[in-house]
Amino acid sequence: MHRTYYPSIWRYKDMKIKSKVNKLYKEYVKGNSNNILLVVCISGFIFGFFLGYLLVESDNMEQLQALEASSEKDVKQDPIVKIAKEASPSIVVVKNKAYIQKQGQKILTDRGIGSGVVYKKDGYIITNQHVVRGASAISIVLDNGEEYEGRIIGEDAKTDLAVIKIDKNDLKRGNFGNSDDLKVGERAIAIGSPIGQEFSGSVTSGIISATNRSINIGNRKVNLIQTDAAINPGNSGGALINENGEIVGINSLKIASSQIEGMAFAIPINTVTPIVDELIVNGYIKRPWLGLGLKNSKSPEGVYIGGISKNGPADKSNLAVGDIIVKINTNRVRSTVELSSIIEKYDPNDKIKVTVKREQKEMQIDLILGETSK
Repeated sequence: MHRTYYPSIWRYKDMKIKSKVNKLYKEYVKGNSNNILLVVCISGFIFGFFLGYLLVESDNMEQLQALEASSEKDVKQDPIVKIAKEASPSIVVVKNKAYIQKQGQKILTDRGIGSGVVYKKDGYIITNQHVVRGASAISIVLDNGEEYEGRIIGEDAKTDLAVIKIDKNDLKRGNFGNSDDLKVGERAIAIGSPIGQEFSGSVTSGIISATNRSINIGNRKVNLIQTDAAINPGNSGGALINENGEIVGINSLKIASSQIEGMAFAIPINTVTPIVDELIVNGYIKRPWLGLGLKNSKSPEGVYIGGISKNGPADKSNLAVGDIIVKINTNRVRSTVELSSIIEKYDPNDKIKVTVKREQKEMQIDLILGETSK
């Protein structure tokens, strides 16, 4: 059977289908236009947010890198870094050695450890007297780890100073300053071995809390530099350095208790150097000597003579047991500490006038000072 094809009819149907499709599409777009707009907005917001975040993070990263570079530069420029680097080769570890019995043998072992400062490049080293007191042997460990046998040249218990010598001629001498120029509040740096050799070269910093701080030690009054830079027992003999990199003191006395924190002391370098020079020459310090046994007196106020050394300076004068010293030359005397401070201003063989009270009467007695190394 022959099928007849009617093109016009199919064109009509195609147009009708297209018309329906267009109508459905328009209805769909019209119904979903709000949703499409919302999606576009959200997508734009998210894109903008992440773009902004990336820009901010990039800016923050640049700022952080600049801050780190600036911090590293500040550290390198910090004067403490430079001072520590330059001063450390002049600071040494001092080992106090003693013999102990072990399994029937005498063994030389470390008894205590302190610090020291190179005073002369040919091997002279300053430390505290209490660091080397009673040592059977001494050894010195340099900043580079080299260890040398040392010998005590001289020591002075009254100033807590000692000099050690090692056989080496190219040591780096400390850069010594003028402790009289110190000002309260200026920066202070302490270098030493706070708790042993493994911590040698430790650096702490603080400020100068006081100058000429008078401390009574035994029957003596000593003037010290006070600082809040951390100083521990092993720091004894180490250096106290000012903000110019100059050694202005030798760390010595630490007061530590539950009531007092952050208080440490150093012997002013202007006190140290003449003592050290004399120890190098003589091995001891020549001091004036009265030859008296003394104690404080409250009534009358002064110093009571309880004993006189045979053939001593006082024994050669008219002083007597029971006398109460109230004046040396023109200086009033109220205690043994005060008397010692006055006498130390004189030299052996100087002539002084001692004013005493004896049986309610006051009299002056001439005395020529003797010499002692104690």
